[in-house]
Amino acid sequence: MATGYTRFSKTWSNTGTSTDPSDAQANAGFAFLGATPPSVELFNSLMKWDDQKDNWLYGQIAAAIIGAGGTVTEANLNALRDAILSLKNLSGSKYYAATGTFTQGVDCPTSITRVQVHVWGGGGGAAGGTNGSGGGGGYSMGYITLTTSQVLTVTVGIGGTISPAIAGGTTTVGTITATGGGAGNSGAGASGVGSGGLVNLLGQIGQDLDAVATYVNGALGVAIGGNSPYGGFGGSVNAAGAVAAATAPGGGGGSNSATGGYAGAGAVGGALFRW
Repeated sequence: MATGYTRFSKTWSNTGTSTDPSDAQANAGFAFLGATPPSVELFNSLMKWDDQKDNWLYGQIAAAIIGAGGTVTEANLNALRDAILSLKNLSGSKYYAATGTFTQGVDCPTSITRVQVHVWGGGGGAAGGTNGSGGGGGYSMGYITLTTSQVLTVTVGIGGTISPAIAGGTTTVGTITATGGGAGNSGAGASGVGSGGLVNLLGQIGQDLDAVATYVNGALGVAIGGNSPYGGFGGSVNAAGAVAAATAPGGGGGSNSATGGYAGAGAVGGALFRW
């Protein structure tokens, strides 16, 4: 038998038909109907809207509880509080700006059997002229359970270079991965992508110089590199070719539309362990 709690991850009328009201109708509420009763399809749509909002909130709460090692159950009304306190009380960290290894009992105390891992892909390199800036590296966060003296390989993605521009490298710890931002060789550099974690986010797309170059009164088009979620910021290049470097982890390189074009490299990715 279905209950309200068991349907937090489901939507009303997921196999039925529905008709969405327009924004104007939704703003007016049922007043737009006048004396005409609402259709079944309209009621289904309104119920579905409520469920979709509840599903989003439930997903955020469940991710925090599971991420802190808890279990989502109807009976446990303190699960979110316990998860917040657990995450708040993290006591140590180690950051990697280059490829290396993380060893249980060496890089963290022997008492630590579970670590929180954040990864950022490298930022994409930019190309000047009529091309674009580099995309921001993707981001992923997850947890890894450790065994005694376990060694984890930490692969940190490089920042994309220029001439020609190349994409940023992929950062990986176990199955937690973030690809690098795309190169700006033929327009805006694509977003890097996070995968394998509890939270997986796209980097910010770069900018296309054809779209930002206005040339009004000799103005110069400047394409700012894409940012990486919770990470580094994209760079830029001014008219004289002076580069404001992308910042780590994962910021995309910037570029401008000067004759011949000036461009900046993407920033290196990174990996952060917390416990």
